[in-house]
Amino acid sequence: MTDSGLRVGLIDQARFPRDKTCGDAVAAYVPKVLATISPALRDAFQQIEERQPVNICRVVAPNGTALNFRFSDTGNIIKRIHLDNFLFNQAIAQPHVTAYCERRVTTVKQVSEGWEIETPQELFFARLIIGCDGAQSVVSRKLSDGRLLPEHYSAAVRGYYAGSTGTVSDVFELHFIDGFEMGYFWISPEVDGSCNVGAGGLSEYIAKKSINLRGLLQELISTHPTLSPRFSRAQLHSEIKGFVLPLGSRKIPISGPGWMLCGDAAQLNDTL
Repeated sequence: MTDSGLRVGLIDQARFPRDKTCGDAVAAYVPKVLATISPALRDAFQQIEERQPVNICRVVAPNGTALNFRFSDTGNIIKRIHLDNFLFNQAIAQPHVTAYCERRVTTVKQVSEGWEIETPQELFFARLIIGCDGAQSVVSRKLSDGRLLPEHYSAAVRGYYAGSTGTVSDVFELHFIDGFEMGYFWISPEVDGSCNVGAGGLSEYIAKKSINLRGLLQELISTHPTLSPRFSRAQLHSEIKGFVLPLGSRKIPISGPGWMLCGDAAQLNDTL
């Protein structure tokens, strides 16, 4: 929207920098997408000090057989506290963008010439509303079908561990586990030497099997025959936090006159 002539209000319930629970993997095509917005944005992304370049995805079968898939372009692992702060600062550096942080949108309502966006502090008016407000999107609930159906979203947990062994800095790992057929365990190397470690799967399957994801994660780290030796001296440096990922398997309206949805709000997640 840099050359659109529009005045843009960026409303967020947090104040940046802020953490967001995630697996931290940034796909290899992201720099190309950023370049379509601005080559300068792509170049700035590639200068992020906290990014860990990755070139290989290692997929490990339940029997321990591993396959390495090498990317044609380099992907990255970046903690969301750094990635999202970078994107936020790039956005507010634009002269036509004004940020309104620590404002939680409670409802949106169509009026004669656009939209009213209500927060506890104030009321905003916009001719165009773009909902990028995540899996629990207020915009999607009001203007589309923001329901999270168990057969169409994944649930996951993650924690940050330091001191694990066997990790290669440019390789992130997906482990498929016996007894957890509709999900996987992951290890993503961070630039500071720690690892983002998590487990997730289809919510419908997790509920049907009564799987406690936090318990499963800790069990795998403690008892799995090939994973547990790698974490025997590792220390958990964060809470184990949960999150949900609305999948692209369910098609919902993502745009209409004067509005559109993006990302998790549009239920466009692909966990592979």
